[in-house]
Amino acid sequence: MEDNKISCPKCTHTFSVTDSMNSQLEQEKLKFRTAYNKAVAEMQEQQKVETAKIVGLKIAEERQKIDISLREEIQKDFQQKVVALNAELEKKQQESLDNQKIAIENEKLKVEFSQFRKESEEAVNIKIAEERRKIDTLLREEIQKDFHHKFTLLNEELEKRRKESFESQKIAFENEKLKNDLSQQRVQIEFELQRKKQEEFEVITKQLKESIVGDYEMKLKEKDFQFSKMREQIEEMKRKAEQGSMQMQGEVQEIALEELLRNFFPHDLIQPVPKGVSGADSIQVVRNFSGQVCGKIVYESKRTKNFDTKWIDKVKHDMRELGASVAIIVTATMPQDMDKFGLKDGVWICTFAEVKSLSFVLRDSLLKIQTVVESQENKDDKLQHLYTYITGDEFRNRLEAVTEGFKNVREAINKERIFMEKMWSEREKQMEKAMTSS
Repeated sequence: MEDNKISCPKCTHTFSVTDSMNSQLEQEKLKFRTAYNKAVAEMQEQQKVETAKIVGLKIAEERQKIDISLREEIQKDFQQKVVALNAELEKKQQESLDNQKIAIENEKLKVEFSQFRKESEEAVNIKIAEERRKIDTLLREEIQKDFHHKFTLLNEELEKRRKESFESQKIAFENEKLKNDLSQQRVQIEFELQRKKQEEFEVITKQLKESIVGDYEMKLKEKDFQFSKMREQIEEMKRKAEQGSMQMQGEVQEIALEELLRNFFPHDLIQPVPKGVSGADSIQVVRNFSGQVCGKIVYESKRTKNFDTKWIDKVKHDMRELGASVAIIVTATMPQDMDKFGLKDGVWICTFAEVKSLSFVLRDSLLKIQTVVESQENKDDKLQHLYTYITGDEFRNRLEAVTEGFKNVREAINKERIFMEKMWSEREKQMEKAMTSS
């Protein structure tokens, strides 16, 4: 062991070459391990930062870069340490007196360095494998989390669209239902108005009867005188009417028809056709409460002793020319095969007494058809259904019921008029008898 000791030529201090080399080697190992741990820590920190930015296909590339960079750095540092140690050993070998022991120590040192290098590479490989597993785990978690998030958003979007679609269908259904309810309410309101008018008329008639009966005895002579004058005027009017031409009679019915339509349908536009102009006698432009045009009804007024079937073709032609939906012939004489109003060859035929109720029902049908057209859903089927309804027995029965109601009211008024005229006639006879007796 003494041969391994050397003395400093300046201070004469004696120290062992082996201990000095071992000490230096331990220091170098410590520095190397410290630098290695620091490098590994820095690489781990860098990997954590870089992991957050890794996406898609760059994962393999980043892994490869980390592996290569770490290996190159460790290999470079290791080579630098080996070169430094070899230089130091060569220097020590030149200064040492015992080359053999130095060679042995050198071989021993090489073996230790070889073992250290192997351990370092294994440690690096283990660290790299662990980091790869961590990266794989992190990426799988991120991918799974992102997939779950996107899947949740997609389900929410699908649910939202499903609800929106359901709400749209619900709104459309409610809108259609509301339109139907409004149409039904409109018809009910119109019927209710007519019923109230009739009730008011009956009340007024009843009041008038009571007033006439109450005051009759007091004003008998005055009334008898007035009735006598009225009878003379009526007889004169009848005589003039019988002498009038058939054309005048027809014109009177046309005017009466136009006035009836204007009074009964204030919302509609009643357009008379000027004399001398070919076409129907009157045109009714049907409009709803908002003023929207829903269709046209053409009227042909006839007041003759015989019904001519050529009128049907003529009014159908007028209907096509005017773009109308319905045509009605108002005649004083019905066809031989019809004893009351009805549909014949696509044209409605009725008397003047029936035209009000017939026009009311046909107008209501045009309003319903317009409501169906506006809905735009199954338009053709609904139009066909309404057309079938209008031309079917159910519609005919309903129309007959309405007409029968108006007819009963008119008959009641006529009976009351006949009763009053009969009573006045009896009073007149009594007055004449009293005057003759006196």
